Amino acid sequence: MGRPDRRLAFHLCRELGAIHPDHLLASLTARQWDEWVAYFSIYPTAEDRADARAAMLSTVTARSAGQKRAKFKDFMPDYVGRHRARRDQTPEE
Repeated sequence: MGRPDRRLAFHLCRELGAIHPDHLLASLTARQWDEWVAYFSIYPTAEDRADARAAMLSTVTARSAGQKRAKFKDFMPDYVGRHRARRDQTPEE
């Protein structure tokens, strides 16, 4: 699901209760679709950034508990493998 327009169609299905993007897109005009694209570019869905909010809260919690080296990326899911470990973990880790 690498196409942003397809992802947006699935998000819109979730928001509107449609069963599948194929059914949803068949019922929308091009103008209506363009309006939804514009809307979501300004106001992304609440779930789109739930992972970032959880990572921010986890970072603050860890730092307040004494883990001063805790970083946002430590708690952010790595969906595409950008932050893979550069070395193997030791048994102590």
